[in-house]
Order: sequence, then C-alpha cells, then structure tokens
Amino acid sequence: MTETEHSGNQQRSKLNSKWATRILLITLVLLLFGAWGFYDALIVYPNRGKSFAAYQQLQYLQAAQRAGKMFDASVIDPVGRLNTLKDQDVLQLSEFDRAQREWLSALAVPGMGTLNAEHTRMDDPAGELTRLTERFKTEKPKKPLSDYDILMQWVICGVCWAFGLYLIGLMLMVKSRTYRWDPDTKTITLPDGTKIGPSDLDPEDPADLSKWQKFIVVLRPRAGHESLKGPIRFDVFRHAPVEDWLRTVVKSADPELEFPDETKARLAAEAEAEAQAQASQDHEGPDTEPTEANDRT
Repeated sequence: MTETEHSGNQQRSKLNSKWATRILLITLVLLLFGAWGFYDALIVYPNRGKSFAAYQQLQYLQAAQRAGKMFDASVIDPVGRLNTLKDQDVLQLSEFDRAQREWLSALAVPGMGTLNAEHTRMDDPAGELTRLTERFKTEKPKKPLSDYDILMQWVICGVCWAFGLYLIGLMLMVKSRTYRWDPDTKTITLPDGTKIGPSDLDPEDPADLSKWQKFIVVLRPRAGHESLKGPIRFDVFRHAPVEDWLRTVVKSADPELEFPDETKARLAAEAEAEAQAQASQDHEGPDTEPTEANDRT
C-alpha cells in the first residue's frame, strides 16, 4: 500500500497515480489541441482567407480595367452591394459584376470581419492593381475558405478547453474525496463519514462485481440495515488502495466469493496443471506387457 498516508492506526486513500496520470495526459492533449484550434481560428485561417480575398480583388481589378470601370472599382457599402449581387442570377451578371461578387464573397467569410468599407474602399484602384500584381508574381494564391472553417476552429477550441477544464475540476473533486481504512476492524469510512464493515454486508451476496472490468465495485448492504438503504458504488481506479480494502471487507463477509481476477488466475493454474499432467503422461508412454524373456529373467 505505497499510495496510502498513515494516521495512527488508520489509513487514508490517495489519488491513484495511474488514473491521475491518464487524466493529466488527456487534459494536456485537449488543452494543446484547443490551443491549436485557437491559433488556426485567430491567425492561420483568417490569413489564408485574406490572401484568397486579395487574389480575388486582383481578379476584380483586372476585370474593372478591361471593362473601363476603374473609377467605379471602390465599394462604399460592401454588405448592401453583395446582397444585391446575390439576388441576381450569376449567369446574367457581367464579368465585372461577377468578379466583384467573388471578391466580396471572399471578404464575407464568417470570422474574418473584413466585409466593411475599410477593406473595400480604394482611393487609388490603379495603384492597388499594380501592388497586387507584383504581390502575386511571387505569392501562390491560397485556397478559399468555406463559411464554416473559422467557426469550426473556434468550436474545436471551445470544446477542447471546456472539457480540459472539466477534467481538471474532476481531478480536484476526486482528490478532495478521501476514504479511510481501519485494518483492526476492517472498516472503510466513506468521504461522508459512513462506515462499512463485513457485518454491514449481505453475507449471501456482499458485492456486485459485474462491472469489475470497468473498475466498478458495488457493495450490497444486508437486508434491514439500520443506515445503509441501498447499494454503495466504488470507482476503485480513482483512489488507491481502496481496491485492496474492498477485497478484505468482501472476503470477510463471504470467504468463498472470488473476484474476477482471482477466478481467472485459478482457471489458468488449473489449465497449466492439467497440461503438465498430460505432458508427463505422454512422456512416460503407454504401459507394456512383460515379455517372455523378461519373465524368465
């Protein structure tokens, strides 16, 4: 019982190091993944969207130049203009209007916050065309964003961080719940002060071990118990060494009851003994009748 604090003759449970390590690792992964989503939502995806929007602006200004509408390239009310363009059949739009629609749509991706006059008003469209032309001689255009790309990164960030904080809170809560053990009376004291010993359990069916593989043990109080009115559930993976204490209590109430791991070990030992006996018999070989020569001898 290395993970137990001793207080006189009483022992106190502690967090199971295996459980705590697992929770800490999961929490760390969640916090890191949430940070990744935060970085993508705040920097990576918006920068990608702005790059694509700049490329669409270049296409728009080139279309404006071909149409002789450079003087009309600046957009004062981008939201209203985009709504107007979306209400029209794209096949009926001119090349200039289609390019303008594509540019404004790229700026309108949720989470970017760029569909405003600050990003669509151009005092010098010709100069902007020259600047963007030079930029995309060396910069490869980025892929467009969907309407949900940035929002999904915020969702990933929020969910991961929320669940990570929940696990931290869970660990603190579990740490605050302490079980005590009196080896002399074989009594477990629950965090709420309730005491459970062998005499408190049903001698015919002291424990439900059906969820043993999930580290769950349920003690069954005896019928008509003065204070214990129902089954008492233990998660033996969270606290150590509560599992050892429960074994002692249950075995004291019913010495013939076997825990699943004990049954498995017994069956394995029986199978091994049977295999060894069979191997020994095969090695000795079948009995043979004495020969006449042997009789004479």
